[in-house]
Amino acid sequence: MEAKGIGAFVREKRNDLGWTQATLADRAGVERARIAQIEGGRVTLPGAEHRRRIATALGVSHLELLIAAGEITEAEVTQAGAVGVIEHDPDDPTDDLVQMVRAINWRAQPEWAEGLKALMGRLRGDQAKT
Repeated sequence: MEAKGIGAFVREKRNDLGWTQATLADRAGVERARIAQIEGGRVTLPGAEHRRRIATALGVSHLELLIAAGEITEAEVTQAGAVGVIEHDPDDPTDDLVQMVRAINWRAQPEWAEGLKALMGRLRGDQAKT
């Protein structure tokens, strides 16, 4: 991953999810105007709390945002021993599923949380029987 600017990175990830700026703002708990400022390049390095919230909502790591912003390089991540945090295998459906689950606004959809818990219980039960 190369530094392309945090705004372009956030916009690309948001578009990949099919979200509007308002959707991302709601899921991240950040004002929509702030998302517009970030994506428009008027804010090149949002505060740490906003970065963490946006990263969580988008299903990416905080480190990925810092790399996109040019604040840290992949080489520095490797040197620090945190390489696995930014790796993504596009052929592994597990990564996509994890991103989708992370993107759900669980507070707004509590019935989804209950459904997911039930599904996980059934899957665990099925795995124990095999």
